[in-house]
Amino acid sequence: MNSSDPFEKMLHELADLFKLVDENKEKPIHEKITPEVQARIDQLKGLVDKFSELNLSTINAGGMSKAELEQVIQNPSSLNPKQKKIMEFSKKLKAEVEAARLQLQAAKTVDETVSVDKQKADEIAKRKKKFKRVGGDKWLHL
Repeated sequence: MNSSDPFEKMLHELADLFKLVDENKEKPIHEKITPEVQARIDQLKGLVDKFSELNLSTINAGGMSKAELEQVIQNPSSLNPKQKKIMEFSKKLKAEVEAARLQLQAAKTVDETVSVDKQKADEIAKRKKKFKRVGGDKWLHL
């Protein structure tokens, strides 16, 4: 990858990071995220945000409207082959990230429902401790 295009380099770095996350998503986490890893994640997030802002300002400064930009994205016939390749790679990466985001959202929803069910089960167990069985079908309040 000896490309001089910074956009292509960033896409490849994001793809490598996403591949690493995808490979390790099934492994259990035994310890908390270290501050160094959190700092790297925050730094990467900040860089992506700055890159997005820079792209928007460049597009606005170039006089390109949002409609023209959407047209280029939908119909990249005016792009050279290298730019088309980068565009296809970015679309593929975007689809993978969106799929992972939906999986994460579904997992969070399942986790939230499990935690609510666990809280209800704990509450029922606490209520059962307030009564004592006294033979037969009779229960006495303690």
